Amino acid sequence: MTEPPEFHRGRHLLFAVWALLALSGVAFHRWKWDLEKFLGAEWPWDGADLLLFRTIPLIAVVIPAWFAFAVFDTRSGVDLVGRSWWKIGWGAGVVYLLMIAWYISVPFYVPKNIVAEMALTYVSPVYDEMMGIEWRWFVPCVVFAALTEEIAFRALLQRALAGYMGEGWAVFVQAVLFELLHVFVYGIDVSVGSIFVMGWVFGMAFARTGSVFAPVLLHSVGNLIYSGVLATALW
Repeated sequence: MTEPPEFHRGRHLLFAVWALLALSGVAFHRWKWDLEKFLGAEWPWDGADLLLFRTIPLIAVVIPAWFAFAVFDTRSGVDLVGRSWWKIGWGAGVVYLLMIAWYISVPFYVPKNIVAEMALTYVSPVYDEMMGIEWRWFVPCVVFAALTEEIAFRALLQRALAGYMGEGWAVFVQAVLFELLHVFVYGIDVSVGSIFVMGWVFGMAFARTGSVFAPVLLHSVGNLIYSGVLATALW
């Protein structure tokens, strides 16, 4: 029987750190928006501007991922889709559904003005008072954001950590860092704890399938539902 190729965990971890630093750097840079303005974005932002904002961090993460998977080939075994991408496991599936239910219930226990304020943070560039959310811009923005984070945290970071510790610990550590990025870099200080839980779900989905597509799909659907629920406060 042929032995699987040796995973170059150190090299993979190096590219994971590169991706996380690039993602964090782009996020900090956004406070000034200099690069986006240079590329033609103007205030107030519209859907096209928001898509540009989502594209820049995606490119920043794709470059180290390209080096890891193509140029130097760390032999990680990570698949883009995979044959069993849907087998995320019942545990992660149940937790994910509970989180979706919690998202949907937010307007029932959070004051409407607070929900509306949260909604403006997420959807104002793609929201029109007459037409509602401009989904033609919003959907690709959400997918780009999910793809960016899944490449950085699951395909790169989690896979690298799994080479040094058990899979369960790798999932846990990346979920903690996923939470910290959202709180201290993105500045998202609401729903603290839920980001960790979803990071754990996405990590388990990746661990069970080895597929990037599985967590990207879960991530995208979850963000779309959450943002759509928040937007109801603007109606």
